[in-house]
Amino acid sequence: MNPLCNRKPLEVKEVLQPNSELVVNVMFILLRLFIFILILTMMQRPTFGHGKNDNHRMDSLKPTVMRIMTQHGEGMAYVGLLNQLKQNIESRTQGQLVVELLTSGKGASDREIMTNQMRGTLEGGWISGLTMAQRIPSFQILNLPLVFNDANQLNRFINSSLDKAIRKMAVEQNLMIMGYGSYGFYGIMIFDEAETNSSRQKSVDALEYMGNRMIRVPGDAWVAKMQETLPGKVVRGNHSVDKKAVLNQASGLLTTPELIASSEWLGRVTHFLNLRHIHGWTVFSINRAWFETLPPHQRMVVGQEAEVICQKALQAGVLRHDNLVQQWYIRRHPLVLQASWDRMAQLMGTLIEKTSTQLEGLLALKGLVRALWDVNFRLGMSTGSRAPKSEVTEAPQIQSEDVQVGRTEILTMKKP
Repeated sequence: MNPLCNRKPLEVKEVLQPNSELVVNVMFILLRLFIFILILTMMQRPTFGHGKNDNHRMDSLKPTVMRIMTQHGEGMAYVGLLNQLKQNIESRTQGQLVVELLTSGKGASDREIMTNQMRGTLEGGWISGLTMAQRIPSFQILNLPLVFNDANQLNRFINSSLDKAIRKMAVEQNLMIMGYGSYGFYGIMIFDEAETNSSRQKSVDALEYMGNRMIRVPGDAWVAKMQETLPGKVVRGNHSVDKKAVLNQASGLLTTPELIASSEWLGRVTHFLNLRHIHGWTVFSINRAWFETLPPHQRMVVGQEAEVICQKALQAGVLRHDNLVQQWYIRRHPLVLQASWDRMAQLMGTLIEKTSTQLEGLLALKGLVRALWDVNFRLGMSTGSRAPKSEVTEAPQIQSEDVQVGRTEILTMKKP
């Protein structure tokens, strides 16, 4: 008998046992690998799918920056109010709109601030009415002489048909006008002149005192054209005011009390010729395209807070002017000389009426610009000349109304 045939046959269990363990092990490894790949895929999936929405949500949580630039420093009344604007906007938007204040120009001129806003490289800025008119001619209304003489006239102009018309012109230049501020009224500072017996008299007229003196005016063609209608010789300056250059070129400087009081120049001023013929407007504007990208709530907040601050800035600038002039009257340094508005109206009337007609044609608003002039000067029935409704020849009387703007006490002036 074949010995091989005598071997005990292997049981099925014994044959399959090793192979079964191998299969189980392989399947376990594959299962672990599959789970690992699945987990890895799920972790990476947001990058290619819903991650875009997540990134959008994260971006929406980032605060929007609103940079506001002004050429003036914090010594100016309207600039001192900007911190309040910043705090109110950031608080009401819960930090989603962050305001950065760039004062004293930060290396940019008034014109550059306006240009940067139009281009969209700057969100907001305070620009002088003179600079605005250089790019948007309709704003020359703000610079008409003998038209805006006190706070009431300034307030009546705001949101009037004329104001809305020139704001519309700004929209076409990618600017939105949020409101206005003030740095007072223009006059002439005379440097380094001793008092004379005639200048000590209250009756001496500032226009007579100007005589043939050289008066330096800002580098603006319109201002020079206006000033050339009055006594004195006009010297046009450039955009940068260099003290040494001014004193070498002229004995006087056309500026406002607040501007001169905020500089080191005041110590050299001996006389102030209180013409009060041009109001120093500042215009608060923002880039229109940027503003329209803001959520509705943020647009509402910016509009409301800007309106409030502009109202305060306009009031603070005018009252700061009156307060400074009153102080100079009392201290007699610099010596304040008043100008006859009647004579200025006669000297400047032709230019004002011609310019008013041109602006009315530009805005298609017949008679409205001329009406600003007629509020202050009415046509004389007998002589045909224009006479002022009131004329200040003595020191104005100041009455405190206990009004506070920031830390500045506001004083109001009553005309006699």
